[in-house]
Amino acid sequence: MILAMVMAAAMAQSGEDLRPKELAELDELRAEVRLLGLFSAMQLTKEQSKGLLECAKRARERADALVKENSDLIAEAKKALEAMKAALEKGETVTEEMKTEITRTERESQKRLQEAQADIAPIAKKAMELLDEKQLGILQRFDPTGRRKDPLAQEKEKTRQGLLKVRDASQDDVLIGVDRVVSQFETKTGKLTDEEREAECERLLKIIEKAQGMSEEELAKKVDGLVEEIFTQGRIGEAVAKAGGAAAGGGQPVRAVAEVLFTPRAIRLLEKKAE
Repeated sequence: MILAMVMAAAMAQSGEDLRPKELAELDELRAEVRLLGLFSAMQLTKEQSKGLLECAKRARERADALVKENSDLIAEAKKALEAMKAALEKGETVTEEMKTEITRTERESQKRLQEAQADIAPIAKKAMELLDEKQLGILQRFDPTGRRKDPLAQEKEKTRQGLLKVRDASQDDVLIGVDRVVSQFETKTGKLTDEEREAECERLLKIIEKAQGMSEEELAKKVDGLVEEIFTQGRIGEAVAKAGGAAAGGGQPVRAVAEVLFTPRAIRLLEKKAE
């Protein structure tokens, strides 16, 4: 989350990234595709993109300021960690004083982090006002890491594989597949009326038509976004929402906005959408 930046320089404990550069770049590309898929599913307008971009930039500026305001604690935490590191490198015993100082800086960092959250929250609330209830629900169900356990992971992967092959599918196979999908989700949404069923089938067919109109290379890049569109909109989206599952921001809308939309990656992509 963006607020963690406040103490990141002092308290970062993660190990080195041992992945080859090519794999790291691939993971970044995957993250961008997931985020673009979210924007597509939310159906953000240009005006919404501009508004969200403005909020995100304000939040980043405030986060940078908070880092400077907490430079004293960052310096203290760095000094404490360097002292412990030096002792361990020399094979010396880590003293109780060292442990106490690290504990103190960690506790103080948590206290200041809570204060920082109060500073960022109004900006996140302003961003929330730009979204309708449906868009906010889609955002909350989004997994920015791609690693949360998804109760529909198998269904989504089957859908993904089906979309990758749909360019070569006959129209009869497409219609049969769409009917099967809608019937499956009727077990969760309840029996649809003829009008509702027709609307949902038309929605899915439009997504499939998008896939069929893409080149193989383009489809490979955009298929995850199409899957998100299938599972977050329409009656299927309603069924997924009722099923619950892990949500961005731990289920808290304000945190979800900051965690997903107030990142450098989101700002880069929103700048393109706002053009």
